[in-house]
Order: sequence, then C-alpha cells, then structure tokens
Amino acid sequence: MDRSGTHLTRAAVHLERLTHNARLLEELAGGVPLWPVIKGNAYGHGAELVARHLAGLGYETLCVAHAQEAVVLREAGLEGRFVLLSASLPEHAEACV
Repeated sequence: MDRSGTHLTRAAVHLERLTHNARLLEELAGGVPLWPVIKGNAYGHGAELVARHLAGLGYETLCVAHAQEAVVLREAGLEGRFVLLSASLPEHAEACV
C-alpha cells in the first residue's frame, strides 16, 4: 500500500466551462443576482483561482462557509462581498468586520 501521501485522483478546472455554466444559470435565474458558493476551497478546486475568475465575470458577492475563508481571499487581494454560510463565533467578529 502506498502511504506516501500522493493521490492518483485529480480534478481539472475548466474555466471556460465554469463561465458557460454561470451564464446558463444567470439566464435561468431571470435577472436574479447569483451568489456563487466557493466554500471548502471551491470544493477542492482552488478558491482563489475560482474566485478571481468569478470576479472577472462580474460577480461581486461570493459565499464561503467560514470567516477564515473570506479572510484568505481578502488577503489574496479579492474585493467584493462575502456571505458566510455558517454561524460565526464571537472570536470571528474582527474578521467579519
């Protein structure tokens, strides 16, 4: 058994497909603003990469699970709004502000 920590499973992010799917969802939503969810490191696909792409598509609001995820993205230079999908503890108040 290989215990080296490497994984044989890989996921590829095709940003052009993300763009296509986002535009399709926008059309189906009929003008209702969409807030893409990028919690859990964009479901393991790289939150910063996905967030930058979505911001480039015009999304100003992104959803994350925890305050620390938003802090990491903000420190990476991403602007806009972040919606927290989980409860926040008092010790997260400073990061939320």
